Amino acid sequence: MRCLLMRMRMATVRLSDERYEEIKQEVADLYIRNNINSVPIYVQNLNKDQHFKLKSYSSMGTKARSLSEAFTNDAFVLKDVSGYSGVDRIYFSDECCRGRKRFSLCHEIGHSVLLHIKEDEENEAEADFFASYLMAPPPLIIAQKCQNVYDIICTFDVSFEMASNAWKRYQQWLHHFSFMRQIKLADYECKILKQFGFEPDEILCEIKRILGRNIA
Repeated sequence: MRCLLMRMRMATVRLSDERYEEIKQEVADLYIRNNINSVPIYVQNLNKDQHFKLKSYSSMGTKARSLSEAFTNDAFVLKDVSGYSGVDRIYFSDECCRGRKRFSLCHEIGHSVLLHIKEDEENEAEADFFASYLMAPPPLIIAQKCQNVYDIICTFDVSFEMASNAWKRYQQWLHHFSFMRQIKLADYECKILKQFGFEPDEILCEIKRILGRNIA
């Protein structure tokens, strides 16, 4: 069985707009496949199709734990690139802070879901965006009536850094509607909202209210 080790590292690459949209669709599909319908998003609920297995450093033997900690103090994925088992193994440190651990796990799940087979900056950027969007997508931020970074921290159980980035992305998301003659949500955004029990039309009305548009 051929395997590939991938660990989280800093990514500075900007993806194409088309690729961002594809990843958002992947997140929407993941919610639906795993029947995720409430926040915060818990990693253990994202694996009903059994595409990956989770293992903490603390559950390893002394030597394996030492090697893993030397490799990374966050998390890494051991990918089955041969297709022999079809299951990726995600190993994670359970000593880092809760928010960091949750993001690291979602990042590694991103590598698995997006079928990455090499470690490079583009794939790291994709996994980063996947994790961020998975944990706190803009449609759910507005649906949950978050008013600031601290609301996002409490609602989505994320770190301050993650919440700050999510709030910035949310503001950019709202801003892009201001250029539309007719405000419309993307299909995957409607899927996400319906999956979590929200009516897309009600969210559209809230967007228009925030932007100061006449609600019709």
